[in-house]
Amino acid sequence: MWIARHPDCPPQTAGGSVVTIGNFDGVHRGHQAVLTTARMQADVLGVPLVALTFEPHPRAVLRPEQAPVRLTEFATKATLLGKFGADGVYVIDFSKDYAKTSPQDFIADTLVGALRAKCVVVGHDFCFGRDRSAGLALLREMAPDSGYTVEEVTPFVTDGGVCSSSRIRALLQEGQTDAAERLLGHAIIDFRP
Repeated sequence: MWIARHPDCPPQTAGGSVVTIGNFDGVHRGHQAVLTTARMQADVLGVPLVALTFEPHPRAVLRPEQAPVRLTEFATKATLLGKFGADGVYVIDFSKDYAKTSPQDFIADTLVGALRAKCVVVGHDFCFGRDRSAGLALLREMAPDSGYTVEEVTPFVTDGGVCSSSRIRALLQEGQTDAAERLLGHAIIDFRP
């Protein structure tokens, strides 16, 4: 599996790619469901699956006082992304300047320009661009002219709720490690409350 950092290192996607986007903190069962769908699309299209992520976590840059405790450090996250199907990880070095990127520029420059996306696979609550101002509607609107399709993955529900990084953090803060590991789908590795 390869790792490329924006903007310095070009990704290995000359023939196109399937792209899934997120922070992927914990690479939990919800993330794994998205990766499974994306892997299937990549296999059908015969292109690599790229997990696009952001480092550091955007909240750590924009609202440090609200930054979440990380479930996984970057190296662990990258390893888990590969384990669950990604051929490569494309890392956006997130900064206050990068946060000003418009949704349209993100699609044109990153998804289409850098990654040559043929399909974009995201969760139901996906938001992106300056102030998280866009979501699935814009991604779908720009798809025909940009040459990609969009796959939306429904929430992964287990143990009475949607699987999410914030839910797992709450369980860990309460000392419910078994419940947290059921949602993660793997052992707790990096979490330090």
